[in-house]
Amino acid sequence: MARSLVSMISLNVILALAAMVIVLFSLGVSSKLPPTCYGACAEFPDCTAHCKILGLLTGKCLQDFCCCFG
Repeated sequence: MARSLVSMISLNVILALAAMVIVLFSLGVSSKLPPTCYGACAEFPDCTAHCKILGLLTGKCLQDFCCCFG
């Protein structure tokens, strides 16, 4: 009885660790997404402000396009 209880606890610990690894990996992958570009920098002169309004972290003009990151 005690032996099966220890096995169940060990199995639960292993499953919890596996779940944490999967979550951390998925967070790492999602943080590497490419920027989203919304239009010409002439249309959005303050690109960073435009991106922050959309709920993103920052923006930058890349090859004359306002691209948002985050």
